[in-house]
Amino acid sequence: MKDGAGRDADALPQDPGAAVRDLVRAPLKSRMQRLDALSRSAHLDQLFAVAEANPDPRVTAVVATTAGSLVRQRMLADILSVERRDRIRQIVERCA
Repeated sequence: MKDGAGRDADALPQDPGAAVRDLVRAPLKSRMQRLDALSRSAHLDQLFAVAEANPDPRVTAVVATTAGSLVRQRMLADILSVERRDRIRQIVERCA
């Protein structure tokens, strides 16, 4: 599926920061597909770095949603370190 700029909506850049910024600017129709693809390809630490580097609340919301999806999909909640749990909590609280 092509997005508004004629790019493949499922193909995400290798840089998670670019992927999040593209997702925030993407047409509404392709956001859910991009969010799903990002949650399948990103790592938690990369997502945290993106959220910490971008104060935009839309970026924070995307990262929090994706991190939550990663935790659910990969069942990491039980094995995450205390530090990571605190970082997830902080990011989610910033969205609220």
